Amino acid sequence: MIHHLKRTLITLLVGALLLGTASCGKRDSWLPFGEKKSSCEKAYETLEGQFQDLKATVTGGTSAADRAAFWQATAALFIVLSGFALVGGAALGSRARRDRERFRQATVPATAAERPVTDTPEALEEFTA
Repeated sequence: MIHHLKRTLITLLVGALLLGTASCGKRDSWLPFGEKKSSCEKAYETLEGQFQDLKATVTGGTSAADRAAFWQATAALFIVLSGFALVGGAALGSRARRDRERFRQATVPATAAERPVTDTPEALEEFTA
């Protein structure tokens, strides 16, 4: 009984291994990350793209080239806008830093050397009042 169970288990494992390594014949490469398309698939995709462009031309729709041009222009616009935002943000930060330094210099109390010397109580009352 155990002998039959081992033989069945080994047969199932070998079958699963062979099934996992078998290819469907669509790709030239057996590696899953190979991404090597066969010449038939490349020709089919090229023909399909040309057919869609022809259909778009006949029906008055947009072709793949028109859509690509639109998205390229949109990407270029966003790149330019992000550049302006970066430069503008840096300018605002620099201005805020300068304004903070001016405010800090205007509100810094005078040091002990700059304060007037008051020896008499009347001068002290006059200075503090």
